[in-house]
Amino acid sequence: MTALASTPYSLRQLEEMRSLYEPWLKYVFDTNLLDAMTPTRRIAIRQVGLELPAQFPAEYGADPGFPLHVAADIKRRMVVLPLQTIKWLRDQNRDRAKA
Repeated sequence: MTALASTPYSLRQLEEMRSLYEPWLKYVFDTNLLDAMTPTRRIAIRQVGLELPAQFPAEYGADPGFPLHVAADIKRRMVVLPLQTIKWLRDQNRDRAKA
């Protein structure tokens, strides 16, 4: 996927942060999220995966360059959480902490 001109981050920046955030996000998804659910819901969600693309896939009909996207892909049983969204949220949090 090529970066759009409107995207605030380059694909290189996003891929560089993958090794930092991907293991942690998968851990949170697999443990913390499941621990907060009832046993019945836990069984159902174990069949759902987490996908962390660099940018939001254009196939969902939204601008991949927009920095804040999350999707639940019911057909593929995947939660789609772009690294671009994670980086944008982190940057917003840092900006607020500086203010």
